[in-house]
Amino acid sequence: MKSNYMKCDREAVSRMKCTWASHTRGLRAVKYACLAALLFFCGAAANAQTFRGTILGTVTDSSGAAVADATVTVKNINTGLVRATQTSVDGSYTVTELPIGTYTVTISQAGFQTSVTSDVAVNVAGERRVDVALKPGQVSE
Repeated sequence: MKSNYMKCDREAVSRMKCTWASHTRGLRAVKYACLAALLFFCGAAANAQTFRGTILGTVTDSSGAAVADATVTVKNINTGLVRATQTSVDGSYTVTELPIGTYTVTISQAGFQTSVTSDVAVNVAGERRVDVALKPGQVSE
């Protein structure tokens, strides 16, 4: 009888281990699923939180043709931050990651008058479009 008691005990322990192992596997799966969901939602929230904006546009001449390689300078009138870029072959430009504020956009190219657009407000995660048609003439300062 003693051996049966021990045998039953071992069987009971084995059943408990099997039950406990399957239970912990289930908990582990739930834990990983929760972790994956948390990372997904935190990552999405982190991408949505930006405190910067973009100024973009297209530079053309008076006939509507694209002006390539024009210099585009944006200056924050409050902080003095200056960022510059060149227009692409199709006349487009983009200045990203600008802190929120008010900017002056200056566009110049040899053979054209310089264009100055003031009071361009950049808001959180916003895009402000400044399209310019340059007029032929002397480069002005």
